[in-house]
Amino acid sequence: MKTCLYLAVLFSLAGFLIPVKGELKKSLVTLKQDVQTLRERVTDLASRLKNAETTKLDLAERLSKAMKIIENLKSERTVKKRAFTSSQVAFYAALRHSVHAMDPHHAVVFDDVFTSTSPDVYNDVNGMFTAPVSGLYCFSWTNNVDATDYQSTELVLEGKPMAWAYADTKGDQNEDDYGSSSQTILLKVDKGQHVWIRTGAQGKGTLHGEDYTSFSGFLVYQTDDSTSTGD
Repeated sequence: MKTCLYLAVLFSLAGFLIPVKGELKKSLVTLKQDVQTLRERVTDLASRLKNAETTKLDLAERLSKAMKIIENLKSERTVKKRAFTSSQVAFYAALRHSVHAMDPHHAVVFDDVFTSTSPDVYNDVNGMFTAPVSGLYCFSWTNNVDATDYQSTELVLEGKPMAWAYADTKGDQNEDDYGSSSQTILLKVDKGQHVWIRTGAQGKGTLHGEDYTSFSGFLVYQTDDSTSTGD
């Protein structure tokens, strides 16, 4: 009797477990398929990420090359814009601050350089122009003095006075007035010779700054270095 009861229970459990086992198998198969699908998706995403990184590096390299090309073009443009031939010589400089009590024949240093075709043309430390080539040059300068003041200036070539200018306001009673004088000269200068402005014998050695006092020059035409005399 007990044996029959046990058999009945076992058959009952078997009838219950067989469908459960089938469902578990189906779930396991579905789970394996889902895992495989996820693996494929992860592999695809990893491949896409790798391709994106490669594309990013490629774009970065292209951008870097493009920037270098742009910088080179800017540099070439700047060089072409700033490059002058030996026959293109010009400068313009002015006196930034007023100077006082200079001795006679003292070089005037125009320290505010507005234009210069080469750093070697005009020296804003000693105030001298150095001719890069022999030729005929045009020089101009203006000296400005305060009210009730006066000062003479000279343009010199290798220490020899070649032209003079004289500004005078000492007879003017208006303290707000300023006086100026200007001079222009055409001068043959040999390569390597120096031209500058200096104070003359008359005056108290005072010149008004703020760019009112200035010095400029340019090459009119170049001559053969072997035949130029500078006289």
